[in-house]
Amino acid sequence: MIDYRVYTFLTVCREMNYTKASEILNITQPNVTQHIRWLEDHYGRKLFDYHKRKLSLTPAGTLLRRYEGAYYDAAEGIFGAERSVLC
Repeated sequence: MIDYRVYTFLTVCREMNYTKASEILNITQPNVTQHIRWLEDHYGRKLFDYHKRKLSLTPAGTLLRRYEGAYYDAAEGIFGAERSVLC
C-alpha cells in the first residue's frame, strides 16, 4: 500500500496547488503542508518552490514524482487486477 503522504505529494504535483489538493483528498490544507514537510525532512530535500506565488517542483521533487508515480501506477495496476479477480 502506498504511503498516504506520497499520495498527497502526487496529488499536489498534479494540481500544483495545496488548497486544491486538500479538497481532492478531503483533508485540511495544513495537513497537506505537514505531509509535504514530512517528506522533505525524510528525504532531506525541498520538493517544491514558490516563485511569484506559483508552485513548482524542484529537481528533487521532479525525481520523486517520477519514481513514486511509477510505483503508484504499478501498485494500482496490481491491486486493480486483484480486485477484479476477487469480485
